[in-house]
Amino acid sequence: MRGIMVALAALVVTATVASAQDGLSIDNLSATPRLHEDGGAYDIQVRFMTSAPAVARAEYGADASCPLATEAEGEALRNHRFDIADVPRDEPRFVRVVATAGDQELTSDVIEVAPPAAFPEGSAERIEIPLTVQETAGVVRAETVTFGLPVPEGALGMASAVSLTDGGTALPISARALVRWPDGTIKWLLVTARIAIDAGDTKTLTLALGAEVRPTMREGPDLVREDASTIEVNAVAAGLTIDRTTGEGTITGPDGDLCPLPVSRLTAVDGTVYHGRAERVTVEGRRASTAR
Repeated sequence: MRGIMVALAALVVTATVASAQDGLSIDNLSATPRLHEDGGAYDIQVRFMTSAPAVARAEYGADASCPLATEAEGEALRNHRFDIADVPRDEPRFVRVVATAGDQELTSDVIEVAPPAAFPEGSAERIEIPLTVQETAGVVRAETVTFGLPVPEGALGMASAVSLTDGGTALPISARALVRWPDGTIKWLLVTARIAIDAGDTKTLTLALGAEVRPTMREGPDLVREDASTIEVNAVAAGLTIDRTTGEGTITGPDGDLCPLPVSRLTAVDGTVYHGRAERVTVEGRRASTAR
């Protein structure tokens, strides 16, 4: 009977979990829960190695029978990576992996993955950072500006506790965490805002962050339509359609012309061509100038 290992909160279970008599083994299996930035769901990152090249899959579910499975890998590998996406925030999951090499099939122990803890609030009440914006091309502008900045460890827990002001006027913004510290607070913050500036002008904005800060969220129409298979982004200048499963899609210009989305391609030294494939497509922003 296989045992059950437990991954608590953001802890990572790492172990040599299964081996065959002739040497094939599943090593360093880890299942790490990663909370979504909106706090509503989490993903599970499953990582492991095999002692010989093998084709693997991850099995998972709401109980230890693990009735669901990821798609099996397309080739035999030694380093294996699977992501189990969009697990409801308050639900645990059970995970195991299966590796096949030749006529051997090896199954790991079952890991119980507990939901991750909520992001901490952070210790900063209010930190103000001056930002200088210069217009150097001699053109009156009202454009979307995106910038990132580092945040001290422990200071900021949620990207919603951020605001940007121009003098006494609050600017609508969108903000998200790019990287987090080991304690769960934000390490790098990405901010997007629409800024108006006269030709040749210089202005100073104030970015504030901390528990006392209340943001002015960007208003505007919802540019995104989505269903189980497709995401559509419709703007004035262009439209975008993406297949959720493959990441393939088309761009529609203002005159109605269609062109395919770019596809990444890697050519090995032996001439073998590898094409990139999207593992997951998600919507992070839905309003004008922030849909992505």
